[in-house]
Order: sequence, then C-alpha cells, then structure tokens
Amino acid sequence: MSDVMTWDEFRGWASSRAGMHSVGGDVSTRLAYLALGLCGEAAEYERARYADRPRNNEMREELGDVAWYLAMIEHATGERASWPSWAFGADKGEDWAQPLSLPVLAGSIAECVKRPMSGRPFPVDRFRVALAGVAYELAYEALSVGGMGAVIAANVAKLSERYPEGYTVEKARERDGGEVACLAAQLRGAKATIAELLRADEGERAAREEQWSKYLADVERLTAERDAAFNRGVEAAAKVAAECASERGHTQATMFAEGRPETAFVAGIKGGEASRIEALIRALKVAP
Repeated sequence: MSDVMTWDEFRGWASSRAGMHSVGGDVSTRLAYLALGLCGEAAEYERARYADRPRNNEMREELGDVAWYLAMIEHATGERASWPSWAFGADKGEDWAQPLSLPVLAGSIAECVKRPMSGRPFPVDRFRVALAGVAYELAYEALSVGGMGAVIAANVAKLSERYPEGYTVEKARERDGGEVACLAAQLRGAKATIAELLRADEGERAAREEQWSKYLADVERLTAERDAAFNRGVEAAAKVAAECASERGHTQATMFAEGRPETAFVAGIKGGEASRIEALIRALKVAP
C-alpha cells in the first residue's frame, strides 16, 4: 500500500478497524447509525467552514470523517459511489455546479436508509444518486484543503492516534470521559472569568455611585449658596426701597410747604421711578 491510499484502500482500512460489531441491531440499524454519523459529520464540516476564523485543519479533519462514513456506507451496502474524474487529482477538471450543501446531500442518504426501517422497500436507484451527490460534493470541498488525498490522510492519522488497535467501546468511553473532563475544566475557567468580570463591574458601579453622590452634594451646596445670595439681594433691595421712599416723602413735604404742589407731585413720580431704579441697581450689586 502506497503512502497515499486510494479510495478502495481507504474503505478496506476503515472497515477493518471500525468495530461495527459494537453497534447493536440488524443491518438496517447499523446502516441507520452510519447515515446519522454521515449527517452529523457533514454538519460539523459546515460549522468549521463558516467559523469566524479560518479552520483549514479542522475542515480537513471533518471532511475526513465524512469520507469515513461514506466508505463505511459503501462497505455495508455493497454499493459504490460514482466519483468525478478529477476527485483524486491535483486539479479540478470540470465545474461542479451543485447548489446543495454537504449536509443536505448527506440527508438524502439518510432519507433512503430510513425507508426499510418502516417496512418500505430500499430505494436502490435513489440511493445511488445520493451516494454520487455526496461523493461529488466531498471531492469538491476537499479541493480547498489539499484534495481527497489530504482528507483521507488526515482521517487515517487521527483514527490511528485515537484508536491504535482499532475502535472499541472501552476506548471510546475513555475518550468521552476525557472530553467531559476537558469540558468541565473549560466551564470552570469560564465561571472564574465571569466572576472576575462581575467583581470588576461591581467596583466600577461603586465608583460611579460615589462619583454621582459627590455630584449631587455639589449641586445641593451650589443651590443653597445661590438661594442664600438671592435672599440677601432681596433683603438689600427692600432696604434700599424703604430708604428711597422715606427720602421722596421728605422732598414732597418740603415742596408743599413752599407752595409748589404741582412740582411736588411730579417730583414724587420721578422720585419713585428713580428710587426703583436705584434700588434695583444696588440690589444687583449685592447679589453674586
């Protein structure tokens, strides 16, 4: 076997290490398990493909998982997918204008597989079309991550490291336990981060409340000072007005005594206006 597996070699390698005996039930149940796996891995690829940051390595690995399930479906049914001529070459030899995504095409295989489970005949022709659709889309998507050779190599490397002696339920459970422990550690880290952020937010909120209280105290102080100044101005204006009224009355009395009543009346009007103006000016001088 060469360093780069052919598709037939990859199918043989995958089936020899799959541990499908651990999947209970009859052939239909095992085929349903493989179809579900194909749909799940196709969805995982789409998630990696549309991530916020480039994930070429993850995309390659997810396509490798799609390839593994496709090979195992071929092995379980005896059917073979029709691959495009350029699938295992360096360059794409023709355009693949398929508007459907890999998860949608994988779902078409699952649709075929579910029929016998409800007593309906297996749609062989439709199943072959669905196999070809997944194979074409898989080959097309693989071009962006190094081609099908790179995809197969990535899956072989990952599974050889994960299950050196082949798949077993025990090894899978050990790995699940490790993933749970890793997830728990991530959750603990996230919890600590959230607690730290909450403490920081609490400190910022306390600082804002202290600043706001100081601002309100300053406003109350300035308001009191303004009111006191205004009251002082009013008192000063009233005092000035009283003084002016007293002076005007004295002036009018003198004019009446001298026999000038008209002049005394005019002087009283003018004196009153002057007194008001003078009082206002003096009051404004007292106010801050």
